[in-house]
Amino acid sequence: MAPAMAAQNPVGPPRDPGEIRGLLVVRGDEVLVEENADLRLTPASVHKLLIGAAALHHLGPDYRFRSRVEADALEAGVATGVRLIGGGDPTWHEAFYEEDSARPLRDLADQVFAAGVRRIAGDLVVDAGAVRGRPVPVDWGVADATLGYGAAPSALAIDRNRTTIRIGPGGQVGRPARILEAGGLSWVNRSVTVEAERHGRGTIAFDLEADRAVATLRGEYPITERAIEVDIATPDADGRVGWAFVDALRARGITFEGEVRVEQVVAGAGRPGTHELAVFDSVPLHEILVPLLADSDNFTAEMLLRHVGLRVEGAGRLDSGLDAMETFLVEVVGWSEDQFELDDGSGLSPFNLLSPRAVAKLLRWAWEQPWRPFYFEALTSPTQGTVAEFWPAAPPLRAKTGTIRQTQCLAGVLLPGTGNGRIPAVGEPSTGGEPVFFAWMVNHAKRSRSEIRREVMATLRSWQSTLF
Repeated sequence: MAPAMAAQNPVGPPRDPGEIRGLLVVRGDEVLVEENADLRLTPASVHKLLIGAAALHHLGPDYRFRSRVEADALEAGVATGVRLIGGGDPTWHEAFYEEDSARPLRDLADQVFAAGVRRIAGDLVVDAGAVRGRPVPVDWGVADATLGYGAAPSALAIDRNRTTIRIGPGGQVGRPARILEAGGLSWVNRSVTVEAERHGRGTIAFDLEADRAVATLRGEYPITERAIEVDIATPDADGRVGWAFVDALRARGITFEGEVRVEQVVAGAGRPGTHELAVFDSVPLHEILVPLLADSDNFTAEMLLRHVGLRVEGAGRLDSGLDAMETFLVEVVGWSEDQFELDDGSGLSPFNLLSPRAVAKLLRWAWEQPWRPFYFEALTSPTQGTVAEFWPAAPPLRAKTGTIRQTQCLAGVLLPGTGNGRIPAVGEPSTGGEPVFFAWMVNHAKRSRSEIRREVMATLRSWQSTLF
């Protein structure tokens, strides 16, 4: 059974000689399959396993992200020195508010009104101190940092900091492409419409100014191509949320005639002598894990990385988060420093490096933690998340997928039984056999993603039937 698997070479050699494959399968202390298990490979979104575990360890499954409104003074219905203090809440989007991502702002506005405020004198200060510093790693590609799937984290964020735009070709060759839906941004249009022979070879691109709601459209748009709708990363995310809050205040009947100013002041910590006007708490962390781990949301991962940095290092910065993660992995999980390299929280960077042995060790460590069910039930499965949506038929498992460019990875736990696998609590007897942890990482693959995924799942199905 188990010991024979390695000797039988159940995977076989890589079908493409240029591929690099790392693989480790363990049950308890027993290694069932091992191939390049200590090789550091690009993990893609398998990397999110790290931030999920670190967030649960440092924050706890019941942790809630808090956003607040404070004022220096409130007299006769007039508030002065009003601040909207962001808490780095990653949940203000459709997964939690069903196409009503401004609802938290309306809730805050309702509370401000209930506190007796009828007019705000002066400016509204948006305190963005909870998330600061470099928005994304310098190693990300231009598209990763520009398009919606790579939107940068911020102290206040609506719709995962994504803005939808729609563009199409100009009326004739030589004219600028048309911006049909501006997404609330100011545009500098330096594009050009090109001839039909360029069909499918357009080079349209966006340049965004992260601190202002300004974008530049560049490149060529073939005249024969249809208009397209694109999600891009929102510039000046904190400022745009500030103005959306002003809209909510006005809709509630509160007068505001000032400006919105973004500052990095108190990083979410209350100041003595202020009036707390409103508080909004997110859902608990354990409910945020499904978008992170099952759906592989990059924005949630990067927000959590900054928040771990804020909790551990005192600053919600990329470098602080990475430092906190490294300490967690070495001192808590027990990794050695030669097993990994960290560059972001989401796995978008090709400069993240993990060994299959390290990933399997993290999974085994997480299995022993009191929050085990929250973590593993938030992973993708045959009926939830990226495996259900994009991968072929899977055996009972909970896993994390990872896909970028020529990288395809899967890591998780094979479970006994024929269902989706309820995760037993720590100390609860399990039925059907001991879980099997695996980390499967393929780099430099020229084969199609679908071919690799079929191969991985066919092998996992055969192992599951053999082991349980």
